[in-house]
Amino acid sequence: MPTVKLFIAEKSKYDVVPEEDRDIYEWTTSLRLGGNSRMKNSVIGTLLVDLSNGESLDRAVGSFESKVAPANYKRPNALITKSMIKQAEKKVEKLGIENSLYRRFAVTEDITVNNVLFADREAKKKMGAFDTLKSEVVVNEKKYSKVEGVSVDKFIKDILPNVDSVEMMFENRHINNLMSLIAPMQPDAKNIFQWNNNFSWAYNGDVTDSIKERVKAAGGSVTGVLRCSLGWFNYDDLDIHVIEPNGNEIYYGNKSSSTGGCLDVDMNAGGSQSRNAVENITWPRLSTMKEGKYQVFINQYNRREDDNVGFDAEIEYGGEIHRFHYPRRVSGNVRVAEFTFSKKSGIKFGKSMESTIAKKTVWGIFTQQFHKVRLIMNSPNYWDGHKTGNRHVFFILDGCKNDKDARGFFNEFLSNELTKHRKVFEVLGSKLKAKVSDEQLSGLGFSSTKRDFVVCKLSGNFSRTIKINF
Repeated sequence: MPTVKLFIAEKSKYDVVPEEDRDIYEWTTSLRLGGNSRMKNSVIGTLLVDLSNGESLDRAVGSFESKVAPANYKRPNALITKSMIKQAEKKVEKLGIENSLYRRFAVTEDITVNNVLFADREAKKKMGAFDTLKSEVVVNEKKYSKVEGVSVDKFIKDILPNVDSVEMMFENRHINNLMSLIAPMQPDAKNIFQWNNNFSWAYNGDVTDSIKERVKAAGGSVTGVLRCSLGWFNYDDLDIHVIEPNGNEIYYGNKSSSTGGCLDVDMNAGGSQSRNAVENITWPRLSTMKEGKYQVFINQYNRREDDNVGFDAEIEYGGEIHRFHYPRRVSGNVRVAEFTFSKKSGIKFGKSMESTIAKKTVWGIFTQQFHKVRLIMNSPNYWDGHKTGNRHVFFILDGCKNDKDARGFFNEFLSNELTKHRKVFEVLGSKLKAKVSDEQLSGLGFSSTKRDFVVCKLSGNFSRTIKINF
């Protein structure tokens, strides 16, 4: 970097100038250097400040690289000016939507019967002593691996109308599917979204979807032929590694391959940057990929916290997403999966991470257990017969409570009139969150863009257990 080299050279000269002569030296040097001394952005300026404060070149550059990592540098909330804020304020005033920006968790009374696919109308029954003991038993999901599978559309159209009660199994792998429905503070607030109502939603970790959307938000590619992504929820520095059939290993020390494979998001490498961290490796072109065995593993490079340990991983090929959940503290290398790739047949998994049935409490409910479903509904962008963007199906669970403030809106939800002010609204969305409340509609959400399934127990004129496929 020529500017940095020039700065270091001039700094060494400046250090030997007598203090009483430094003002005039700075002035004459700036005239002599002219435009060569100008910084293109404030991040480079921080690099020079670190150098001027005596930091070694390696440490200063490491700090600089952490600042320009995709997670910190490509988000649209990086820089907003007073002028941008003023223009956005004028737009908000013109549209009369200021009240719409203040959000809260939605409650049952907010929803009309027209937008509910199912509502559990049974009164809660007082549990007996033996029922209480039964609720402590962990369910092994393998027991239900061969139950009848139906598509979500067939379930909604043909099965759900005849059902009185639904119980859903909340597996460890569903933690990222946790969601909350969000409403405006003022019921009569004007609509700010692309659809015809003022409701929104947020998944666990304040994202619109799971790892795929988190990668996209961090500046990574999610449109390649093959994608291997990692997500975790603390300040640890975890790294995803993929060994290709030719023996080449893609990781932070070798980010690109001749096959087109590329690590494009590497978070928490330079310090404690995010507790909603992701990493991502993609192959954009089928023609350059190598056929044969691929190995995916996760490495614990720097352990910084003991909370929210473990990770989730996704491997996507041809629109099909395979998910892996690891609930324990990461030590050394953890194998996620091995798979064989061919251009004719796609990918076929061999050795993969063992699934876990360890029970944990998330959002007030236990994993690896069945929970009563209060409501089933499409996402608000599919209410009243409208279809805008990707469809989600939400299962609101009894006792499920988001224990964190939730983001009230995302830029991708907002109406086209507000697109010009997206940077300001990105910041507003991160600050004007819905506050935690006891009464809320939270549960599990499933997107039409991801292959997934969930096991449900149904009862009515019949009793059966099915696997709903998304």
